[in-house]
Amino acid sequence: GYHKSANMTVESEPKHSAHAYGFEADAAKALFDIFKTKDTKLAVFWAERRYEGYHKSANMTVESEPKHSAYASSFEGNAAAELYKLTKKENWRKLAVDSYQRFINYFENHPEKGIENVLVIIKNRFDLLTEQPITSDFSNPPRFTGKSR
Repeated sequence: GYHKSANMTVESEPKHSAHAYGFEADAAKALFDIFKTKDTKLAVFWAERRYEGYHKSANMTVESEPKHSAYASSFEGNAAAELYKLTKKENWRKLAVDSYQRFINYFENHPEKGIENVLVIIKNRFDLLTEQPITSDFSNPPRFTGKSR
């Protein structure tokens, strides 16, 4: 599937690879949503896969597609926040904060019509993570109307 395609094209077609990692993360999110209330161990497994896919997608596109990287960072943050909520492990909180900060930095430096509400949501999530324990549901990210380049 997506993981194999992404791994095979990292060097030869990095743009394809980055997007395939994102698709892999989307699939992992769907599985996470199935298990989040039924089986914590499987929910954590799929949330980790989700995080890894978005993390790779974001990191691979920082220079070539910074807008895509920012979006992927927000999804990466959502996955890390869910992992923090499920595991209470501090490293996931820190990773979520870092991911959200990358999204915030990009869109504060590259304002875009229609992103204002999403930026507020991500800033609120950032604030929740830096001020108190997570009680929100981060598995359903805001819908983005913009497209990456």
